[in-house]
Amino acid sequence: MSHHKSSTRVQLGTALAIGVGLSIGGGLWATPVVASSIGGPITVLLMAAVAVPFLLAIPTYFTLISIWPVSPGHYYYSTRLLIPNNKKLSHFLSWLIIWGFFFIAGLFILPYMVVAGANFLNSLVPAVSGEIFSAVLLIFSFSVVWFGIRIVGLVEKLLVFLMLLAIGAVFVSGVSHISMDNYTPFAPAGLATTISAFAILFSLGANQLSIIDLGGEMDQRTLKLSILGSGFFNLSTAVLITFVVVGSVSYTQLGGKTLFFVAGQNLSSRMLFITGLGALLAGVTSIIGLAPIVNRFFMAAADDQIIPTWLAKENSHGEPMYFIIILTITSLLTVFLEVPLATVASGFAIAFAALILLMILVGVSISFKQTEIFNHENLEDSRLLTPSVVRWSSVGGVIFVGTALFNLIRLNIQSFYIYLGILAAGAALYAIRAVVIGSENMIQKTTIEDEIKYQAPSDA
Repeated sequence: MSHHKSSTRVQLGTALAIGVGLSIGGGLWATPVVASSIGGPITVLLMAAVAVPFLLAIPTYFTLISIWPVSPGHYYYSTRLLIPNNKKLSHFLSWLIIWGFFFIAGLFILPYMVVAGANFLNSLVPAVSGEIFSAVLLIFSFSVVWFGIRIVGLVEKLLVFLMLLAIGAVFVSGVSHISMDNYTPFAPAGLATTISAFAILFSLGANQLSIIDLGGEMDQRTLKLSILGSGFFNLSTAVLITFVVVGSVSYTQLGGKTLFFVAGQNLSSRMLFITGLGALLAGVTSIIGLAPIVNRFFMAAADDQIIPTWLAKENSHGEPMYFIIILTITSLLTVFLEVPLATVASGFAIAFAALILLMILVGVSISFKQTEIFNHENLEDSRLLTPSVVRWSSVGGVIFVGTALFNLIRLNIQSFYIYLGILAAGAALYAIRAVVIGSENMIQKTTIEDEIKYQAPSDA
């Protein structure tokens, strides 16, 4: 698939379904519980606070969308714009952060998304292990992805609708089992631990920003509305679910658990069934929303020859067929590694926060050093997307996300060491390819200057 514009256009309803599926999918069934076990009742407010860095990131994201809608956006914007005066360094540093996200998402997060649903199926059929059910759900999900973004969109809309019905039922029933005693003490952990819990939630509350990685497959209005619409909906739903999680069960009992466990403590067997069914649907919606994005990261890296191009050979539906097979196999193997949920959640939170921080730093770069970008005709009359707004929102975002990332690393040092090992592997891959094909050939001719047609002032 070309990284320019796909012939398959994603409509608003599909984009919203993908955005909702990314955040309210499998992550909703585990992330609030993991974060609550760390931060305690204050996690409810932390979940709402995720809106702050999300909103601070919007000016940068919307500026880039306005001038260069491309798939995957996170890859091309950062590798081409982070350090304008040193394209090789910009390309290498951006690749490392993108590789970290790409590797963890592909190898750990996709299997992690089906854990709650697999546990539900295992409770119905104890003779079949949760690992086997996880494998079945993964194979089904990757089979859907094989048939391209159009089929993904159709399946997402159906599954998201059913999942939201289940979430609504869980919330309504869960509210009646809330005990105010569970909200005290409200902030039992220290400040650093509380910030760590916030960083874990960030990967849930800001996941809709990943829709930018499908930017070449939808028009600008659809892309912007889907980010805002799914963001508002996801954050609202996550706050309500976190409120029920904390109020239903003491945070001291939540370590290593999922929403299915919370439901099992208080709800009727009928509601427990609905919760499990919702978890099952949520895991699939997350995978079929995230996997196409991971695919596009892979194809972009192949375009830049960091990865051998033959590995990104497309099937008839525009997806990298060899990579989907590899992704399926590695995900199945990961299921049987039994990596602790808290380690997986922390590792992904580090990788995702680093990715968002990278993009916000791009906002700093374009607002200070590449202001000619704002002469683009799509930005001329905008009062929001100006150098000053992007500059100060980006600076605020760097402080906000950077602080959360620092504390997350400090309190999850084992996950960070794993992340560093993954980055080292990415650096080694980059170095090997640079030797084999030459570093100049790893930065393709396609640059932002090729894509953006500046609307220069008349007296320029």
